[in-house]
Amino acid sequence: MSNKDASTSSSSPKKKPGKVRAFFGNWIVKNLLIAVGIVLVVMLSAGIFLSSYTRHGEKILLPDFFGMSIEEATRIADDLGVELIITDSVYNKRLQPGTIFSQLPKDSSYVKKGRHISIVINSFVPRKVKMPNLEDISLRQAMANLAAKGLQLGRLTYKSSSEGSNLVLEQRYRGRVVRPGQLIESGATIELVLSVAGDDRNTYIPDVRGKRYLDAVNTLHDNSLNYTARFDRSIKTYEDSLRAVVGRQGPEPSRNPIARGANITIYLEPAGAAE
Repeated sequence: MSNKDASTSSSSPKKKPGKVRAFFGNWIVKNLLIAVGIVLVVMLSAGIFLSSYTRHGEKILLPDFFGMSIEEATRIADDLGVELIITDSVYNKRLQPGTIFSQLPKDSSYVKKGRHISIVINSFVPRKVKMPNLEDISLRQAMANLAAKGLQLGRLTYKSSSEGSNLVLEQRYRGRVVRPGQLIESGATIELVLSVAGDDRNTYIPDVRGKRYLDAVNTLHDNSLNYTARFDRSIKTYEDSLRAVVGRQGPEPSRNPIARGANITIYLEPAGAAE
């Protein structure tokens, strides 16, 4: 091979780095690379931040704070890494004053650490609330409005009407019509007279076995049914009753038609008794 050939052969590979440098030296390419780099850094930082902020995968099972004092519940909440926030109070003479009446999210829910848990406490003195106007609204909405005021839903009575079914016709307190805005004690029981259309008089019996007392009651009411509760002898306190679960019911669950306002008997036993 001649010196000229050798020189040509050895010099030709050196042209590629020059082209590469020229390519990356172009201002458009530079700006594109810088932009891509910034996007990657932002995405990586955001991923790290969100992972840290949401504490991905760190979930805890909420305990039942019902009936606990604020001090006891706060101690448990601090150990779990959640914070209790008092959002309201009700008055229930059967529950010890100053204790927790309800919580949201409910017990047995999975939440992330740092979550705020809303609690309602039982007031030390009876509190007066204004009776809401329930007339001409649905049973389901009436149930929500009563709960928001700390009032209990009592017996459901049905009356023929051309207005359709499950609309509130009257609201009663201690057997007498109670007007909207009238002051009554928080925790009072309100009875409702509801409409029923001629061709819509029936409902069905849901399965409430295994449900807690108030959950079972809400389910029966939601299906236009009344109830009678029979408690096991081992259930001695109000707190025990609210933790109790339905062991059996009569009549049993059925999709066969039954008249709205019919009565279902639920038999309650301590949670875990059937295990």
